[in-house]
Amino acid sequence: MTSKISTDEKKDAHTGGHAITVGNMHRSVAAIGAGAQVVYTNIERALTEVEIAEQAEAFERKRLAEAVTAHVERLQRQVEQAYHRSSQGNPYKALLEYDLGDTALFHGRAEAIDALRVCLERSPLTVLHADSGMGKTSLLKAGLAPRVLADGHVPLYVRPYNTSVTSAVKHALITELEPTPRLAAASLRDFLRRATDLLGGQHLVVMLDQFEEFFSVQTPDARADFIGELAACLDDDLLPVRWIVALRSEWFGHLSTFQPQVRQPFANQYLLSALSRDEARDAIILPEQSSNLDYAPELLEVLIDDLGPESIAPPQLQIVCHTLAESLSPGEKRLTLAAYERLGRADGILRNYLDGVLARNLSPGDRTPAWQLLAAMVDRGSGHATEAELVDHVKTYAVSAGDARRVLKLLETNRLVRPSDGRYRLSSDRLRPRIRQWAAERAAIELARAEAARQIERIRNSALRGMLGGALGFCMAYVLAFGSQMNDQSLLVFRTAIRALPGAVAGLLLIFMVDVALASYRGPRQWMCWLVGGLAGAGSFALAVMSHAMWLWPYDVQPVLRAGVEGALWGASAGVGTVWVMSDHHSPGHRLVKVIVVAVAGGLVLGLADTGIIGDAFGNPPSTLLVGAAGAAMPLCLLAVALLASVRRKEAAL
Repeated sequence: MTSKISTDEKKDAHTGGHAITVGNMHRSVAAIGAGAQVVYTNIERALTEVEIAEQAEAFERKRLAEAVTAHVERLQRQVEQAYHRSSQGNPYKALLEYDLGDTALFHGRAEAIDALRVCLERSPLTVLHADSGMGKTSLLKAGLAPRVLADGHVPLYVRPYNTSVTSAVKHALITELEPTPRLAAASLRDFLRRATDLLGGQHLVVMLDQFEEFFSVQTPDARADFIGELAACLDDDLLPVRWIVALRSEWFGHLSTFQPQVRQPFANQYLLSALSRDEARDAIILPEQSSNLDYAPELLEVLIDDLGPESIAPPQLQIVCHTLAESLSPGEKRLTLAAYERLGRADGILRNYLDGVLARNLSPGDRTPAWQLLAAMVDRGSGHATEAELVDHVKTYAVSAGDARRVLKLLETNRLVRPSDGRYRLSSDRLRPRIRQWAAERAAIELARAEAARQIERIRNSALRGMLGGALGFCMAYVLAFGSQMNDQSLLVFRTAIRALPGAVAGLLLIFMVDVALASYRGPRQWMCWLVGGLAGAGSFALAVMSHAMWLWPYDVQPVLRAGVEGALWGASAGVGTVWVMSDHHSPGHRLVKVIVVAVAGGLVLGLADTGIIGDAFGNPPSTLLVGAAGAAMPLCLLAVALLASVRRKEAAL
């Protein structure tokens, strides 16, 4: 079979427009040459991509090496500077933690440091836990980190907070990961492998501090991702990395969530306790030796005894010693028992520390906003808050945003708070009890003010309630006693209206005094309410009845006085009855029964006094029954109005 020769030129993208044509050698050779060139070009492109990748890898390796070198140099400079700074200023840190630069001043934890070094040798994962304020951060930064450096290894302090732990570890070494995308995207194990390859066989000791925030702040997905990353690192026996997880003891059990990915997370753990007396002695004496301070021998033992018989909390020791050192005059180096006594000894120093800092360094107008900012941090369980959150919080107390930021800066300057990852936190959890106490006292003051405002409002309403009830009651009493004797209705209305004024005054005085007494006298002094009620009723009713009697006998003193005595007896009964009714917190129906009892008692007292004993309160009434009815009408109207107002007030509150 012969081949058919084609003269068509077929374009081909891979041969520069020349296709292989059977039977046409010239064109075929040209096409083959062009296609081969394409192959060469692709190979060159692939080789270039390899070179670019190798260059990128070399660049990132170089950046990582520079970052690791800079980290080690920074640690070394901090240690070297520490010994130059040790003789300057106050050697005690109060509520601030010790850093690597404070190594020469950090004492009293030699046993804990040795124990942690043993833990690091025993297992790749160590858990350090302690109660709040025991000094975990200081132990890691100023105690363990310099020992790790001295052993030729590299400490890496990390506090993730709300950043993923993987990202926080990477950023602790390389501040900016954007120029190194491969390192940014690498797993934690691969990243640490590349970093430790640069250490020449030495270990990287990663210290994850404040790890309770991992459980309280980070999301479940973020926690799950890190647990998987950590498990991969721990399972790599050739990875020269040691991990220390530091957290408060109450969160220790949450490490069970590391299982089963992390085997036996509790196996290698160390509990940091309070200082023993010997450790406390070292923590006091050794820093003062390096700073040329001198403790009087009698002061040292008294101080340790005051701080605790067996165990001593590090923050308390630091505050007391810091305050003692601050109390020295310029050039003075001797710390004496007399100076310690003047400061109130340990109890007085600890009690007044926060108050003293605010009083000394903040103006009176800034102190309340400062307390409010501190309380806002304590209100949040983690003790952290952004500046915006704090500013919004104190706005409710009429503090401007500018003032809030200024006071927050003052708190930072005075080392009571510190910024961390864009948020503010208390410099020490030991501040929390005093801040909570202030908040409770403030709440009590606000509650007392609100209660006082309610009482003032109640007493102010007493004027209206008493006036209305008294006026209505005395008018009813007059009408009952004299209404049947008067044929002129207009005259009756006129005289009744005149009697409304003394009745209103009597009602005002009685209800007002009873309200004040009930608000003022409680508990063992409850009996004062009854006395005030009886006296107020006697006085106010006596004045009202005497005023009425003066219309009947304008020029005769004796009947007016007898009317006053009669009114006093009537009023004493009504006053005691008013206390009995107004102090009852049962249902309105229960109190209504009491009102009726008080009214009947008032009627009996006035009826007996007016007709059988004294007389002259109502002149010559037609019958004792009408006088009794008049005596019941006044307390009945007075208490009914008061009771109705009380019920409405409760309904409004609900």
